[in-house]
Amino acid sequence: MKNSIILLIVLILITSCAKRSNYRSGNREPGLVRIAIASLKIVKTDNDYSLSLTNFKILEASQKNVDAPSCQWRENDFFCFVLDKRKHITDSLILVQPLHPRYEYPLENGIIGSQVMELKENEVLLRFKLYPNDRYLRVGIVEKNNRFRTINTINLPDK
Repeated sequence: MKNSIILLIVLILITSCAKRSNYRSGNREPGLVRIAIASLKIVKTDNDYSLSLTNFKILEASQKNVDAPSCQWRENDFFCFVLDKRKHITDSLILVQPLHPRYEYPLENGIIGSQVMELKENEVLLRFKLYPNDRYLRVGIVEKNNRFRTINTINLPDK
């Protein structure tokens, strides 16, 4: 009886040490994914655009908090493709009119009015699932007749 209790305690200690060593060795918990948070600055000069990556962080999050709803492309929306090292698309994002935000306000008669502002520059925040081979962000604009124009391909910082 005494030997079986000692054996049980030893087995519990071994399994708890194994779990700790996996955690310390860098193995992630199941269900966690790597999420990239990127801040892009978009500047418009005449009919040309420039982009710069102003901040980039990698976080771990649960799978259920990753996926964002998708919507249709429209004129003046920006698109962002996440590319792997062979420049194949692994994810796509829509930046809904980042230089044409719509502001709503109440009118005196109780109706909600709105106005679209045209900005020369804006900073947007991207959030996407980061795969081990992801290396680039390709950003562009949706022009008239749903034509895509690539503005820039940005290298992601080393992870």
